[in-house]
Amino acid sequence: MNRLSGVFQFLLGFFLGIFLLVGGTASLAYVVFSRMSANPEKPTFAEEKPPRNYS
Repeated sequence: MNRLSGVFQFLLGFFLGIFLLVGGTASLAYVVFSRMSANPEKPTFAEEKPPRNYS
């Protein structure tokens, strides 16, 4: 019984570790790719800015 418990504990830990590794990698890839696919802000150039009044 003790040997069966050790094998079960090893398999459970192994698959849980693989699951956490794959899940963490997938969630990190999702965050990175979702930020990369967003449109950047429109740039504002000095010529487009309204003039400042110093009165």
